Amino acid sequence: MRHQLKHIYLFDSKDTNFSSNGFGALIDFYDEPVVKEEINGEFSFAGTYKIDGQLAKLIKDGMLLKVYCSDRTWQMFRISRPTRNIPLMTIDIFAYHISYDANRNFIEKFFESSGSGSKIMSGLQQAQTFTQPFKFSSDVVTTHQFTANEVNPIDALIGSNNGIQNLTGVTGGELQRDNYNLRLKTRLGEDRGFRIDLGINLNSIKETIDDSSVINSLYLIGATPEGSYSANPKPITFKYLEIPKLTNETRIIGKRTNSECKTVNDLKKWGQSLFDKDRIHEVKVVHEVDMEDLSQYEEYKHLTALTELVIGDTVHVNGREYIGAISERVVSTEWNPRTAKYKKLTLGNDFDLYTLSQNETVQKQVSEMNRITNDYIERIKSATELITGQSGGHVIFRPKDKPSEILIMDTDDVNTAKKVWRWNLGGLGYSSTGVNGSFGTAITQDGAIVANFITAGELSAALIRVGFNKIGDVINIASNALVVYNGTKKLMELTKNGLQFWNASGSELARMGITGIQDIKAVAGYGRDMTGKGVFITNENGEFIQIGNGDGTAIQIWDKGNIVSGTTHADGFHHVGTFAAGSDAPTLIADRAGVYLSGSVYINGKKM
Repeated sequence: MRHQLKHIYLFDSKDTNFSSNGFGALIDFYDEPVVKEEINGEFSFAGTYKIDGQLAKLIKDGMLLKVYCSDRTWQMFRISRPTRNIPLMTIDIFAYHISYDANRNFIEKFFESSGSGSKIMSGLQQAQTFTQPFKFSSDVVTTHQFTANEVNPIDALIGSNNGIQNLTGVTGGELQRDNYNLRLKTRLGEDRGFRIDLGINLNSIKETIDDSSVINSLYLIGATPEGSYSANPKPITFKYLEIPKLTNETRIIGKRTNSECKTVNDLKKWGQSLFDKDRIHEVKVVHEVDMEDLSQYEEYKHLTALTELVIGDTVHVNGREYIGAISERVVSTEWNPRTAKYKKLTLGNDFDLYTLSQNETVQKQVSEMNRITNDYIERIKSATELITGQSGGHVIFRPKDKPSEILIMDTDDVNTAKKVWRWNLGGLGYSSTGVNGSFGTAITQDGAIVANFITAGELSAALIRVGFNKIGDVINIASNALVVYNGTKKLMELTKNGLQFWNASGSELARMGITGIQDIKAVAGYGRDMTGKGVFITNENGEFIQIGNGDGTAIQIWDKGNIVSGTTHADGFHHVGTFAAGSDAPTLIADRAGVYLSGSVYINGKKM
């Protein structure tokens, strides 16, 4: 017999006491929502709710959800931008665990030269810019050096940490997120002898083996030696750090860089940690398991300790002769909170797959670069060659005694130099005609950039203004609209509500979009909101709407409601088409065969 549903409860965004049930339960989900949790990675909630369901109108950005999670505790999640889908009559709900609220804070500067996990976590909490209810703690007793500068707290713990190794990576720890408690643990879960057996509680198992990222020989690159003033300083390197008993047949060389390593010994120590801790030389094996959660049945209630499973636990799987016996940890879960049942378990020992470490961040950036166009890549290469390929040039500081600007020139004489970079308080500019310009490429102190072309992989801006011809036509691309002007006169505007048009006098002429009402008075439902159920063309200040082929054939709908067809037959008849007003309205067809009327006919108000 299964337990009753564990409902999901909705709370106000500002609530801090979650002992009650808030506004009440969300009971009208289309299907079972899912909580996804990964070791040192994502912790989120996702579900699809009926748009007319209980409390649906209260589901807004920032509201909180009280959810029963796989560790059998109630956890809070903050809703992020719920999406209402009108045609499907649903609300897509996505929420992050409340621990991500800590990322609203900021750590300007933190350094610990040699501290335990508890000391580092306490220091990070004290280094935050403002006070939050989060409590930082740890059971990691080993000592470590750790730096966190200009970074959000969660990013310092499990994220990119501003380009250096995060705390879980440095300590080898795992972050436990329990509402407002952030605990750096030596490990999550434990080995309680949990078994999954084919034919008992194992429905299916999928094994994935990945040897594509295996590296057993390292070419290591560290920092550039301090005090080096050569034109092209080279970083320290070490080649090759390897695991024992390699041969040319088994060797796989990979390059790794850590600019924090100032000496060869530091570099070798860090490289060895990639073998010892990250296990980069081992084949990655991951098992996705579909199992029956026996803890939800009364007959296994007395065996709760052996039937309940949480993230980080060690699992012993008997796949019989098909996969054999394996012992791995739960590294990722998908959990149905209302039924308190696992949807999917992922087992493995490759925690890099589930840790948002700097290495993963770099790989994401590499993947993003691969997506950029070949033209952009070529421009990057060209710029790199221009900058790194320069071995000449003359740097002048002037005036000599109290310099206020820097000149980088192709000769050592300001009177003869042609190619000049000039940098002072007014800005930075390049001239190909001498020190006094003109400067066709420049960045000025008022925030302006002057350039013949700008290449960007991704451009974020509050407003982009583009002039594309000599008669004053301009396109403005803002955060919420695309607007076309002629001079100062607005011509068109495209927003999420549709496309709007203006005439030469500046009055709105017409608009087209999916927002509108039933606007035919003779039809049942006049005035009813029909947003999302069709395309609306509204012509409030214009005389007519025309649809034509540009060659004399068209249909015009005039402001008084009459329809004129531009198709003229040889005998002079116009094909008017079919009209409808209500379910029992008459039908009129006029063509070369004559005029056809169906339904009741009235002339001067009298029924014929």
